[in-house]
Amino acid sequence: GWALGGEGWRPASSAGYEALIFVHGCGCGVESAALDLGQLLAMGNFPKHIKPIVYGWPSGSLNKYLDAVAIAEADETHQDFVAFLSSLIAAGITRLHLICHSLGARFLTHAMHKATHLFIADPSAAATSAAAAANLAANLAANLAAN
Repeated sequence: GWALGGEGWRPASSAGYEALIFVHGCGCGVESAALDLGQLLAMGNFPKHIKPIVYGWPSGSLNKYLDAVAIAEADETHQDFVAFLSSLIAAGITRLHLICHSLGARFLTHAMHKATHLFIADPSAAATSAAAAANLAANLAANLAAN
């Protein structure tokens, strides 16, 4: 995994506090997004060291979707997100979990390109992900063969 550090990302093994960040979609306000995240937390039995955060961005309204897309792709909006990530680092958050809904995923995809200076690669994460994918494929193949 990845962990935020004072000078960027580092291996998750040295992580402390974690944040679960929910980036809402088009036409969704922070209040509604907070209710959605609250439902997830209530059902999910998350550890206490994970701090839930709703990241609000000016997502427009459903009847003005194209305006919302432009906002999701705007440099100014992305810079605000980078400043937000930097403030999390300053506050001692060392790991992030990101959940996005709808246009929030588009916003986050574009915004993360502006935050690359905060990241360093953890080579063990790629090996872990590859092993998990191989196990999943083997289990699926075994289930298909059994049926």
